[in-house]
Amino acid sequence: MSLSRGAFIQYGDTFLGGFPNLFVFQYNVEELDRQFNIQRRTSDSNVPARQLETHRAHSAPVESFTLNIKLDAADALNKGDVIAQTFGVGPQLAALEKMVNPDSNGALLGAIVDAVGSLLGGGDDAPTRSIPPETLPKLIFVGGLTRILPVEITSFGIKETLFNSGLVAIRAEVSLGLEVVTFTPDSGDLIGQGATEYMKTLKDAQAVINLGQAIADAPEIISF
Repeated sequence: MSLSRGAFIQYGDTFLGGFPNLFVFQYNVEELDRQFNIQRRTSDSNVPARQLETHRAHSAPVESFTLNIKLDAADALNKGDVIAQTFGVGPQLAALEKMVNPDSNGALLGAIVDAVGSLLGGGDDAPTRSIPPETLPKLIFVGGLTRILPVEITSFGIKETLFNSGLVAIRAEVSLGLEVVTFTPDSGDLIGQGATEYMKTLKDAQAVINLGQAIADAPEIISF
């Protein structure tokens, strides 16, 4: 079986803006458990139940799914790769860990502002806030041309299963919980919105293909 590749791409206000971060992995999924949380309208105590339009949605469904990734430095070690010999699968794990940590620039700026305030007589308290507030990294998940999604990592686990003589992990299993990001009309995330529109257009096209097939099969389903 040929090996496919998947990727997580961390981006900024401009694509790969700031310090770029990219995680590429072997992507041979046997099954993918996808869940859709339907955003129904909440009940209104001022409206009688019989008048509620239960079929109306509050917003688009929120999609989430889990992904399990296996990392193995064996091939690189067999080729005598110095990085693999020194760090094993550490660089890949470090790239993923950066994707779940808030941007530290805001915290650093907040610490500087608070330190200046202390020198000017503002007190000796430790920094309490970041300026601007810390935000999670923006990510695009690529799982082939039919799965390009803006996502947030909602859960992240690492199981290191094999080590070299220096106790460096050379094999690991990663479990990720992912949630597809939805955007408000005033969002300035053009890259994430672009991925969303791409997927919507792709799914609309596939639905049209299915409709054509269903119409072709209709005579076999409905007897006239």
